[in-house]
Amino acid sequence: MGIIQPTSNSLAQQLNKSNDSNSAKMVSRKFIVRKAFLGKGITVILSDLDGNKIEYDHDLVFKNNEEFFKKQKSFEKLGYFMNNGIPDEVNL
Repeated sequence: MGIIQPTSNSLAQQLNKSNDSNSAKMVSRKFIVRKAFLGKGITVILSDLDGNKIEYDHDLVFKNNEEFFKKQKSFEKLGYFMNNGIPDEVNL
């Protein structure tokens, strides 16, 4: 699996996929769910300033919390939801 390191200008311009699967990993300092990532088999690695890491399946998090994300203005208007941490309302 390829790992994407976000740049200072964007989270990821391109996802690196392994040759043997349709999955990719993306490292981010913020919790993120993007419409453009749905159905792509992406695992997000959330890395905080203390070096703690939490991995989550992007599609599964969206599926389990779809109602929450669809209520967020940024998700509907901009196509993504981003937060400094995992919101209390979201179940991983």
